[in-house]
Amino acid sequence: MLNKATTRTGRSAAQGVDAFMFPGFTFNVWAPALSFSGEWNAKLGESFANLGSEWQEFVSRRMQDDLSLLQQMGSSQSPEQAWTTYVKFWQKAAEDYAREFATMSRLTGDIVNSSITGLQQRMQATASELQPTAKAA
Repeated sequence: MLNKATTRTGRSAAQGVDAFMFPGFTFNVWAPALSFSGEWNAKLGESFANLGSEWQEFVSRRMQDDLSLLQQMGSSQSPEQAWTTYVKFWQKAAEDYAREFATMSRLTGDIVNSSITGLQQRMQATASELQPTAKAA
C-alpha cells in the first residue's frame, strides 16, 4: 500500500533519474539561468571591485591628511594657530566623510539597481524564449 507521501517521493525520485539519464534536457532548461548567473556574477564582482577601489583611495587621501595634521600641529607657533589648524582639520574630515558616504551610497545603489534591472530583463527574456515552447506544447 502506497500513501500519498510515498507516491510523491517516488515521483520526485523518478524525475531525478530522468534528469540524470537525459542531462541535455536538464541543461537546456537551466541554460538561461546558468548563463545569466555567470554574467551577473561578473558584473557584481566588477562593481564590488570598484567599490573597494573607491574606499581604498579615500582611506589613502584621509591618511595623508591625518599625518599632515601632526606636522601642522608641531609647527604651530601659538595655541590659537594650533586650535585653528585642529578645527580646520575636523571640518575637512567631516566634509570628506560626508562626501565619501554619499559616493559609497551611490555606488551601492548602482549595484543594487543594476542587479535588479538585469534580473528583470533576464526573466522577461527567458519568459519570451519559453513562450513559443508553451504554445507548441
